[in-house]
Amino acid sequence: MFNYVKKLLILNVMCSSIVAASGGMVTLTPPDLSPENFIGYNIGHRPCRSKGLRLEHEWVRASNGKEKLLVHNYGHGGAGVSLSWGCADMVEHIIFDNVLSVPGLDTKSVAVVGAGVIGMTVAHILLERGYNVCVYAQATTPDTMSNVAVGVFSPDLGVSMDDAIMLESIKQFAKQAMGEIVNKHTFKGARLAPGYYFSDADIEAANPEDCKMVDFGFGVEPRLAAFRGVITVDIPFYLQDLYEKMLERGARVERCVFDNKEAIFDLPEDIIVNCSGMASKKLFHDDSLYAVRGEILYFKAQPGVDYRLHYAVPGSDVFTSLSTWDDRIIIGGSLERVVDHYEVDEDMCNGLYGNIQNLIKPGCAPDYLSTDQLVPADYCNVVLRDK
Repeated sequence: MFNYVKKLLILNVMCSSIVAASGGMVTLTPPDLSPENFIGYNIGHRPCRSKGLRLEHEWVRASNGKEKLLVHNYGHGGAGVSLSWGCADMVEHIIFDNVLSVPGLDTKSVAVVGAGVIGMTVAHILLERGYNVCVYAQATTPDTMSNVAVGVFSPDLGVSMDDAIMLESIKQFAKQAMGEIVNKHTFKGARLAPGYYFSDADIEAANPEDCKMVDFGFGVEPRLAAFRGVITVDIPFYLQDLYEKMLERGARVERCVFDNKEAIFDLPEDIIVNCSGMASKKLFHDDSLYAVRGEILYFKAQPGVDYRLHYAVPGSDVFTSLSTWDDRIIIGGSLERVVDHYEVDEDMCNGLYGNIQNLIKPGCAPDYLSTDQLVPADYCNVVLRDK
């Protein structure tokens, strides 16, 4: 926790000293978001739950009558990457507190269902603490829904839970864990980046010295933003590193598809952790689970564009964000509750595109992405293999 806070403070001081000479003004290298630099779009479904994050256990019986411990870990919404380590820590505590309740239980072998960021972080924590782990999953990185995440560390992002004390503990552990990953480079892809938040709420909550006038260099009036350091995660590299190091630590991975929860109960392990995300709606008949869809636009990476922008569109509840990975610029921000829909929404994509252009070059007519240009981006999977 200390390293996390220390590095954020250092980043804030460094950036504050840079802009102090110009009276609190910071000039950012503007991104070139012309259609020629557009790579493609992607669509992600955030696994939200009206009853809040589910992190609890139950006792179930296999078809042979064997009693087993099942721990649920799903419903993280858009905070899966952010809360993953805190939830994994809590999963291990739940296991430790309950495994001795039933005589004859194999207390050292654990089945983890799901190989997204939630399942892999659970596997890492359990491996570190002496458990044998087998991960059962239909898909692994780079083919999971976690690979579509933008990867901004935001543990306070609107996730609820009945147990407020447990949720706060999860957040604190997550902050400490991700801070150590950045500080010690435990896994690839996580870094500290300068973040500029163009919203009344963020500006009002910030200290005056952390509010900056931001100029993108087009001769237009600079805009006021709250500045703070933010951890960003280059998702393809981070997840690939999680996966490879999970295998190095001794985890086994088996590809499989579960048609019902009984098939999960019949796994050979006596302890099972359900990290199946949206699949829990069907497998465990959880009707409180629903998807919140988000459009993501990818543009080519550009020198000097290594920051995060968060823009709340004035007079609305719409926000748009710009983030960066090593190999691309990412624009996102849409929130649409859906059942199951992966077709491109041209209006939504161009809404996001236009919003960020209006932030950077207010008053200028924004570019528009045509139907022919809005093609799915295989890029997020191809880049990793090429490198």
